Parts: sequence; C-alpha cells; structure tokens
Amino acid sequence: MTEKDPQAAALRRLDVAITIAHQAQQKAADERAHIEAAVREALASGVKVSEIAARLGVTVQRVYQIKNAKS
Repeated sequence: MTEKDPQAAALRRLDVAITIAHQAQQKAADERAHIEAAVREALASGVKVSEIAARLGVTVQRVYQIKNAKS
C-alpha cells in the first residue's frame, strides 16, 4: 500500500505507539499493585521478609518499603 501523505502516516504510527506505551504503563502499574498487595498479605501471614525478598529478587529493604507504603 502506497501512502500519499508520509507525514500523516508517520503521525498515525506515532499515535499507535503512544497508545501502546500508555497501555503498557497502566498494565505495569496494575501488576505492581498486585505484587505489593501479595507482599503485604505474605507479611501479614508471617512469611519472613528475607524469603519474600528472595522470591521477588529484591532487597529486604525494598520489601520493607512495600510494607510501609501507603496503599
């Protein structure tokens, strides 16, 4: 397909890329919230901070940050 207006086509592709990026950012935020809720639940049930940190691949300090963050 030949595009008569290359600038218009480029702007449409840019709009699509922006939409995809916004969707990815929202999905990442939703997943982060889900993980943080699971961390708080694990802590509340008595799972050790070090075990949570190891499973997530984060530092113990990060687990405490999640625990103490306002939800």
